[in-house]
Amino acid sequence: MGGPTDSSSAHLKQLSDLLLKIHTCDANSIFQTACQGAKALMPFKYSLASFFESRSASRRTFKIVSEDLPEESLRAYDQTYSAMDYMVWRDAQPVREVYRESDLFTERLIESSTIYKEWLEPLGMYYSMSGNCVQDGIIYGSIAIMRGRDLGNFTDDELELFSIINDHVSQRMGQLYPAGIGRSSLGESSSWLRTSFGLTSREIEIAELLAGGSERSVIAEQLSISQNTLKKHISNIYRKMGVSNEVAFLVAVNRGFEL
Repeated sequence: MGGPTDSSSAHLKQLSDLLLKIHTCDANSIFQTACQGAKALMPFKYSLASFFESRSASRRTFKIVSEDLPEESLRAYDQTYSAMDYMVWRDAQPVREVYRESDLFTERLIESSTIYKEWLEPLGMYYSMSGNCVQDGIIYGSIAIMRGRDLGNFTDDELELFSIINDHVSQRMGQLYPAGIGRSSLGESSSWLRTSFGLTSREIEIAELLAGGSERSVIAEQLSISQNTLKKHISNIYRKMGVSNEVAFLVAVNRGFEL
């Protein structure tokens, strides 16, 4: 005969299985794996996760994914509403934390925002909870889960559970990429640099860091190469891209990243 103990044991088994999956999956699937597993442990309808360029000075979002959002809603967020998201400033801080939106903003402020009226409300969403994925002071991204008024706000127990999941996602990302991530880390968004200009993997890595605002001295130290070697790489990048200075390079590379 089942009872509360049986239910608790099943819950712990689900959490244990999820944490194992997090520590054995790759970076491309880690956020979706975490969100899919979290949905089996607490009720919510939609999730949204962002990868941040932690290897650059700007910490820009370079990939947004969702396990369950309608494709048109995900595209609308990526192209329009991410720039209006009042949570982004908090998510971009290199401090690991999990919080409810209601812990930071009043209902009146949330309901008067453009992103709520034009994006969240049409989806039937009202409450959200977010986590910053940070390990050793390096930020890798953020995860948000959302649900409607019918389910009520996220509880303290759910906040603690989501914090455990976020801790393990952060630890796994730190294990996979101890120096942080960039577009080339996930092997997708910088392919145009290779196909359009014939840049090597190392040159793509340097181009990303330069475009992200990293200083040359920082890049050389991070990649464990000398300043002279870095200078040669940059010279080759400029030559292949047909530019002669940093300003022209930044115009060309950022235009490509926006395509």
